[in-house]
Amino acid sequence: MRLHPSATTHYALYRRDSVAVQMPTGEAQVQTVGRTTYLSLTSTGQGPEYGLTITVDSIRLDDDAVFPQMMIDSALGARWLGRLLSNGRLAGLSTGNTSAVAQQLQSQFRLLFPVLPAAGARDADAWIDTSSTTIRAYTFDATEDAVTHYRASRQDASGRSALRIESSRDGRIAGSGSQFGQAMTLAGTVAGSITYLVGLDGLLLGVEGTETVDMTITVESVGQAVPAAQLARFTLRPLP
Repeated sequence: MRLHPSATTHYALYRRDSVAVQMPTGEAQVQTVGRTTYLSLTSTGQGPEYGLTITVDSIRLDDDAVFPQMMIDSALGARWLGRLLSNGRLAGLSTGNTSAVAQQLQSQFRLLFPVLPAAGARDADAWIDTSSTTIRAYTFDATEDAVTHYRASRQDASGRSALRIESSRDGRIAGSGSQFGQAMTLAGTVAGSITYLVGLDGLLLGVEGTETVDMTITVESVGQAVPAAQLARFTLRPLP
């Protein structure tokens, strides 16, 4: 089985993030935000490489979210152009939307597709992928170096044959940024667990996963280190 996206598919991506920052005073600041992003994925070509367009149709915040509406609105209509390889890798994904929400979404898109062996995946296969990826971590531009273990098993889903692909990822992140005019660096570890359902025809039928980032943010000018932890849970489901 190799990925074979349809011409246009609509998905709902739900993600809930909780970030806890330990302030120098000893106080813990926790911010939680959940949102559902409605996406349209359009592909062209016959493979092994597809032209891919991802568009944000709408975004709905959870009722308990404390998040500026203008930040959400800034990502509406965002469109990415790139390529999806039949082994699941995204390549050349770019957008003209530079909002923080759009940048976060772009980092998350890579988690929505399993990386498959060059010859495709079969029932009972197991394989390992190594990657070095530019991501948006918290409010930082960062690089993630990770190793992901995959295992596939046959499963029926909604009356159709599919592969259930389970993955576990461990890695390290490092990056830099600034807040309030202060240069800062970030370093930490990342761990994730994702389950994919992919039809034997190559269509993505669903994704469910978690991701944990333990990091230390350092204010370079004073050498002050602030520990932080981010926990995310997310699902992707196709819409009728």
